[in-house]
Order: sequence, then structure tokens, then C-alpha cells
Amino acid sequence: MTILADPRQVGALGLTFLISNIIFGRRVLVLNRFHWPLTSIQWFAYWLSQVSGLVYWCTINAIQHSLIEQLVFGFTGTLLSWLTMTIIINERLEYPSVQQTIGLAFFLLTETAILLMVRLIVDS
Repeated sequence: MTILADPRQVGALGLTFLISNIIFGRRVLVLNRFHWPLTSIQWFAYWLSQVSGLVYWCTINAIQHSLIEQLVFGFTGTLLSWLTMTIIINERLEYPSVQQTIGLAFFLLTETAILLMVRLIVDS
């Protein structure tokens, strides 16, 4: 049976995309970068945000597999999420600043801690 044969997984995937839309909207508004119509770089950031959400859904499902697999998915989703925010802030695709790169390390550290916490709770 494929994972999407379960109606709960389809619902979870739908929620994933809803959450990705909310997070994207929250970011552009909080960072004071909202423009309508969206610029081409904002559409790219929006697309990255949706892909990041899909990868996070995979991260949640990977909890039934090895911690390494879950961390790979989690780091990938976090990298995409960070890249989305960096693009929104910079309003172009460019090398991140030193501060933004250091910020990525904090993002990855936070993701690792969250995934370890979830493992501890689920495995208890």
C-alpha cells in the first residue's frame, strides 16, 4: 500500500500545503516584503516554500524509519525554508550574508533538537 492510499496521509499532506501558505504569508508580511502582484523572485520563494512543506511532511513520515533518514529530510526542509526566507529578505537570489549563513547553523541546530525531542517522546 502506498502512503497516499491512507486518507489521513492525504489530509496531512493537504494541511502541509496549507501550513506552507500560511508560513509564506506570515514571512512576507512580517519582513515587510509583500507586493501585489508578487514579483518573480517572490513566486520562486513561494514555490520553494511549498517544496519545503512537502519535505517536512516526508520528515514527519520518516519518524518510522532511521534517525539519519529523518535528519536528512529535516535538514533538507530546513535548508529550503531558510533559503525561502533569505530570498524574501534579499529580494533576489544571491549569496547569503555572513549573518544569514550563521543563521542557517541556528536553523539546523534547532531542527536537530526538535527532531530528537520528537523521537524521545514518540519512543517513550
